[in-house]
Amino acid sequence: MSKFIVSEVRGMPREWESQNGPMLTYTLVGILDGSPAQVQIHTTKAKPRTPVVGEEIDCEVVKDHPTYGKTIKRLARVAQGGGSGKGASESPERQASIERQNSLSNAIAYCKAKADLLLAAKRPEEALQALTGTHVLQVALYFQHYNSGKLTLRMGPEEIARLFGYEPPRQEERDPFEDAAEYLE
Repeated sequence: MSKFIVSEVRGMPREWESQNGPMLTYTLVGILDGSPAQVQIHTTKAKPRTPVVGEEIDCEVVKDHPTYGKTIKRLARVAQGGGSGKGASESPERQASIERQNSLSNAIAYCKAKADLLLAAKRPEEALQALTGTHVLQVALYFQHYNSGKLTLRMGPEEIARLFGYEPPRQEERDPFEDAAEYLE
């Protein structure tokens, strides 16, 4: 099995007839097993799978033509995308890694903006606190939980505390009229 990473889709696909019906051939430029290459890939016209820049195609080289270059055949992946146009789905580990990276990048940007606002408000101690590693990681974890759907905007403070592994402090049951008694005396 080979891997081809698309860096350019050259021109429009070429249409042609095969014994299986109308076909499209795309000319692609990219990296085939670590080396630069120009390849062609065939797809049916009825259900075209248009290659996109950045896509990683698991493939097999079926022909090596001196004029047209290599022709590759897309290998079927076990898990296919859900019709969103993104191609095959990523492994759960890779998806989790992408979510963590995204959450950390957004947390850094958020904490920097927060620190800038605090500095503008002449609150340097709080600005430094906003830039500590612990605070940035807490915000990143918050973003990660939100992106994965574990955290929603409708959750209360107790639910959020439990999500992050904290047991919320218990509120003592108080008589609502207890404070009012002070005013009546």
